[in-house]
Parts: sequence; C-alpha cells; structure tokens
Amino acid sequence: MDRKNDFKARIKQEAVHLGIDLIGFSRARPLTQLRSYLERRAAEGRMTGLECGDIELRVDPERILPGARTIITAGLSYWQAEPQGDGLARGSLSRSAWGRDYHRVLGDKLACLAGLIRYESGAAVKSYVDTGPPVDRALAVEAGLGWSGKNCALINPKFGSWLFIGQIYTELELEADSALALDCGECDVCLKACPTGALREAHVIDPYRCISYLTQMKGFVPPKYRPLMGRKIYGCDTCQAVCPVNRASEPGAPKFAPEFDTVRPRLLELLQLSNREFKERFGQSAAGWRGRTVLQRNALIALGNLRRRDAVEDISACLKDSRAVIRGHAAWALGEIGDRSALPLLEEVLQPEQNPEVARELTEAIDSLKREAPVSR
Repeated sequence: MDRKNDFKARIKQEAVHLGIDLIGFSRARPLTQLRSYLERRAAEGRMTGLECGDIELRVDPERILPGARTIITAGLSYWQAEPQGDGLARGSLSRSAWGRDYHRVLGDKLACLAGLIRYESGAAVKSYVDTGPPVDRALAVEAGLGWSGKNCALINPKFGSWLFIGQIYTELELEADSALALDCGECDVCLKACPTGALREAHVIDPYRCISYLTQMKGFVPPKYRPLMGRKIYGCDTCQAVCPVNRASEPGAPKFAPEFDTVRPRLLELLQLSNREFKERFGQSAAGWRGRTVLQRNALIALGNLRRRDAVEDISACLKDSRAVIRGHAAWALGEIGDRSALPLLEEVLQPEQNPEVARELTEAIDSLKREAPVSR
C-alpha cells in the first residue's frame, strides 16, 4: 500500500474510533456544475440569509484553503426514536435539534481528526460543520457518502437522510472515493408530503416556503403558512419521515438522545421562559441558536393551531409584551382560537399600538372574533 492510501486508511480508522459513521474523500477542485446550480438559485430568488452568499467561495476550495488538495467529508447519524406523548399542549422540535448541538458534537470529532492530520503529516487543515461556505450535500455526494434525494437531502443506503455532515479541507493529497451509483428512482413521496409545497419538483426547493426555514426566520411568519406549521416550533421532518429509505433507521449517536421536555416543550411554559431559563433549557440544543423570541413566536402559532382555549389567558398576556413579533403573533393565535373573551383586551391594546404589522394582526383578530358566534353560557 502506498503512503497516500496508508494514511487514508489511518484517517478512516481514527474516524471509526471517534464514532463517525461515514467518511469519504474527494479531490479539492472547483465545482463547476455546482456553480451553475447556485447561480440559478440566486437568479430565482431561492437563496436565504441562512447560507453563505459568496458563490465563488463556496465552489472553489482554493478560496477556502489555499493549496487544498483533498476534501474529507464526514457523516454522523442522528436518528432517534420518537418520545411518547402525554396529551399536554406541546411543541415539536425536529430531530436535528434533539440532544446536544450537532455543531459541537460533530465539530469536536472533526477537530480531533484534523489534529491527527496536522500532527502526523504537517499539512494545513480547515474544518466546517454547517457553519461556513461548503455545500454539504454536493461534497458528500462527490465523496460517495450517498446520493442527492428529491427532497434535497443527502440519502445513504444504510443511514437514510438522518445525517449531519461536516468537512475537512487539507493540503494533503489523498485518493478520492467514487460517487454511489444510486438515486431515488421513481419514488416521489416526499414531494407529495411537503406541507407547504416547498418541494416544487425533484431536487428543487423554495426555501421561503419550507417549514424548517419558516421556524428559523426572524420577524413575522407569513400568515398563509402559519396553519401549515401545526405544532412545529423548530424544523420539520416531514419529507424525511416519509422517505422509504429511512424506515430501517437505527439510533444514532447517544448524544442526540432526546430529553422529552426539551424536544417536546410545553407551549405555555415556553412562553414564560426568561432569557436565562431559555439558555438553561435550550443552550445545548441546535434550536437555541435562533434565540428565545423566535421559539416563543412559534409557540404562539402552535397554540393558535391547536385552538387551545385554556391558553387564552397566557396568550393575552403576550399582547403587552415589549416585542412586536410576540404581540402580533399573540393576536393571531387569539383570532384562531376563537374565544370572544379576548375581544376587550384586543380592542384595548389596538388603540395605542404603534407598530403597523402588529396593528394589522390585532385588527384581523378582532374582525375574526366578531364573526364568531357568541360563546354559549
């Protein structure tokens, strides 16, 4: 075995020792086809602020690490069984936010692997876990970790699409792996199951309709999408849950095992969390990065969708919150619940309201409640 292959085997052995489920190698070369894909996405308005906007940086490894010769892509399974419910009004976090923050879990493993490469070869390295310019799925496909699914997720024949992905760019030249000769075939269940129609066609997603994006965006969620969010307050697993390849998934890393009260939080309790309490509860979760306001806004949407009349008092208290987005979504939730007892307070807070978006939400909620039949006594 030559020195390149010998060191490649050494890296793979260490990856297994670190608990990395998949690892593959690709040449660090400009991704010409990916450039065209990203340019088309940008031209169609399908790029969001949650991803790097510098296309050249994303497709040219030399811009990321001068002298890069190899990109090592790692995959870590995160599937865990669904926790049992208890009948309370609870929100739902997608599996990607269960257990410890995957940026830290996989990031720590890649840091160890990068340290090995640097120590034993002297080659420069640079690693990422969903936090920089690399286009994870494209690099994973090149490295043979799986194929690009019609739901725009990486799919591996053993682990399905429940995979976190990270990369190590290095000056070290190692033999590249081959891409898998697999695809989704005729299956299109994910396209049909998407609640908002964000999967416009195979391999094409409108991120601004995707519930995963909607639960993470800041500001006011477009009203037409709120009912489709159900009780989801962070992320969405629908297109993965229906994928036939995912039926045989096995539990991933133990650090992603869910704590029930965190991944299925009580919605009313979530509304009342202080910043300190929020950080204590969600600080170790991937859901914590967007902050308390976004999750509390989503909790109000979930309570409105659940039509929880027992939540009217707590939601009404949010009408006097200092944050406009909380006041506005509280008004919407009260309108959806349809309890006319909220009318006096809605009318009271409308008059002094200075924010036009909140005033619109209040007005629409008032009109909605006035159309409701009076509650029988």
